Amino acid sequence: MYFSKSLSSMAAQDPSKVLDGAFTFMFKVAFIWALIGIGDGISNVIAYIINPLLQIGMDIGTSLNEKGGG
Repeated sequence: MYFSKSLSSMAAQDPSKVLDGAFTFMFKVAFIWALIGIGDGISNVIAYIINPLLQIGMDIGTSLNEKGGG
């Protein structure tokens, strides 16, 4: 699909840029597939990415509230 999009463009294509983009896209897909595919799947994403980000936000909000910032 990536190559179809790149090759269907009427603009001149640089082969090295097309391959670089394709390899970057494949790496992203492989990373997400491995992250979701290992163990419990989407629960790993929630446990290791989403929950820590929410915890950081809660810590910042609590810190501001304790200092009288809100």
